[in-house]
Amino acid sequence: MENSLLTAEQARDLVMYHHEQTKKRYLYTARGLAERICRERGEVTINDVRALLPLPQDMHPSVLGAVLRDRRFTHSGKYTTAKHTASHARKIGVYTLRGNTQ
Repeated sequence: MENSLLTAEQARDLVMYHHEQTKKRYLYTARGLAERICRERGEVTINDVRALLPLPQDMHPSVLGAVLRDRRFTHSGKYTTAKHTASHARKIGVYTLRGNTQ
């Protein structure tokens, strides 16, 4: 499928799939950390994960978009502001554990 024929959602999903295949170790660690934070605080954002597990210098920041795209987490319906400077105060989701298994 040619990139120009993809919707924005399809392009995003392809990138997330690529990260799932190539960044498994980082995602496994980040998701475990996110789950622990969620159990302790009741919710988690990528800010929380990023503060405790910095992104390796050679890894593109888009991999962070895959961290909370896991069946353990569900979007709470709330948003907050990304804290890192390069985000330009972009809104990010607040997540909880699916099924309230805190």
